Amino acid sequence: MELLLKLMTKAETSGQGESRNLQLGPSIKIMAVLLLALTIINAAAIWGIISARRSAESVALQDLKLETTAHARSLEAVLSSRRADFIFLSKSPPLSGAHSLLKSSNPIIRRWGRLDVEGSLLLFLVAHPEVERILIRDSDSQPLLAVGRRDGAPILLPSRDFASAAAAGDGLLVGLWPIRSSDGGSGTLETVLNVATLLRVAAPGIGPQFVLRQQEVAPAQTSSKGSNGPLVVSSPVRDDGWPNPIRWSLVCEENPSHLVASVKSLANRYRATVIANLIVMSL
Repeated sequence: MELLLKLMTKAETSGQGESRNLQLGPSIKIMAVLLLALTIINAAAIWGIISARRSAESVALQDLKLETTAHARSLEAVLSSRRADFIFLSKSPPLSGAHSLLKSSNPIIRRWGRLDVEGSLLLFLVAHPEVERILIRDSDSQPLLAVGRRDGAPILLPSRDFASAAAAGDGLLVGLWPIRSSDGGSGTLETVLNVATLLRVAAPGIGPQFVLRQQEVAPAQTSSKGSNGPLVVSSPVRDDGWPNPIRWSLVCEENPSHLVASVKSLANRYRATVIANLIVMSL
């Protein structure tokens, strides 16, 4: 009798275990499916963060290229405008007769003619802050009159200090414009421009990452992918109308992290959320 009771107790225990296994089986499967679904969702979120960053970098690069090109075209427009201004100035009434007025034997004509020419050149400097110096030379390249700047203000300069012609480069743009008067006299209008000021006039508020090089370089575009180097974009600046044709390049060097700064904080926030989600899943 006791043996029969033991067998019945063992049978009941085994039946309860089998029913418990049957109850836990579907739960384990459902949990596995949920974990798989959450893993896929988290993987999609991580991929979305990476894809969004790449997309932001691409859009920022395109904007940087467009901005550089726009500044270069604006500079070309200013160069063309200044070229027209210098040609007009060299043919204007005070300067077209400057050679004969400044060398006249009559001291009164020479004095009043000089005042007229000096006034025209000083007013031109006031209206064009990028022009550093203007000289009038005779047919033998001897300086007759010079105006320039001191602390940014237009002033008269001693012409004897500029016996030799100015040299281009080192941030200066030099132009030589012929002066021909009706009485057969001839001369040269020598202009010296500050390139840095010219760039600020052409593109007000331009950032320090833009550098104007007075030489033409190949269009550059280097990505910082896999390196810590800057992103470099360049655009040519050309004007064939100047006495010495202009072949410059406007170069922009930008830190790639600055281009995606707007999405960086958002990506970090979502990345922290995904990591917290993975930790909860692991627990």
